[in-house]
Amino acid sequence: MEFARQGADVFLVDRSQNIVDELCAALRAQGVAVHGVAADPAEPAALAAAVEACAAWRPALHALVACHLDIDAVSIEASSNEAWRRSVDVNLLGPVFATKAFLPLLKQASEAAVVYISSFDGIFGNPKLPIISTAKGGIAPLTHVAGNEFARYGIRVNTVARGMTAAPEHDDNPRFAPMIAETPLGRPARPAEIASAARFLASADASYITGTVLVVDGGRTAITQGTRRMDASGASPMWSRT
Repeated sequence: MEFARQGADVFLVDRSQNIVDELCAALRAQGVAVHGVAADPAEPAALAAAVEACAAWRPALHALVACHLDIDAVSIEASSNEAWRRSVDVNLLGPVFATKAFLPLLKQASEAAVVYISSFDGIFGNPKLPIISTAKGGIAPLTHVAGNEFARYGIRVNTVARGMTAAPEHDDNPRFAPMIAETPLGRPARPAEIASAARFLASADASYITGTVLVVDGGRTAITQGTRRMDASGASPMWSRT
């Protein structure tokens, strides 16, 4: 929606035909030029068909936003090998395959951008989500090397590493409480805020930014974890002047 508000034509790819239909209908109701296909965005053959459909609709692509996501909240010990393969296929190889597939259309634009939607769990590791933390961990180096390789084509590559994200009505969800306590801004990100960060990285306003991971987490990873709880408790500093 954020890109559409900026006047962009939108091409959608999602596994679910229902989601594609709903989003296309919502955007068309706002006067947006939109086309969508149902395809597995982590499967090269399906992506090839999506690229063909996109090229027939718009021969040049100015921005590719890859927001692949597969979550399996299970410990390493209890996890299945298949869960690891699926997560790597979707969360890491999905963006790789999407970039490779749409590269010819990106090269048709005089300037273009790729934006990956990742997570700060891929930077620091979430003990509750070890599988996706590991898979998303590959997105940062992918951003660096792709930003370097595709600069010759005028294609910039950046990543939004998002923190916890929820609509306001879910702020009181108990599972957010420990994370909110460690977040200086004191709330989850809104979906629109993540979309705005992606829109910025894809826009001409970020024309000299490439190979960068932009962390959008309300300041949570900017401080040593646990120190905010010390502040709240009034605990004394763990050092003294002699």
